[in-house]
Amino acid sequence: KKKVADCTQAQIIAIDIEHITGKEAIEYAIKNK
Repeated sequence: KKKVADCTQAQIIAIDIEHITGKEAIEYAIKNK
C-alpha cells in the first residue's frame, strides 16, 4: 500500500509541477521516486 501511495503522491506532484497526466505521469513518478 505504501508504494502505491508514494507513486500516487509523485504523480500528483508530476501533474501539478510538470502538467503531465496518464502514462507519462506514471513513468515520471517511477523515474523520480
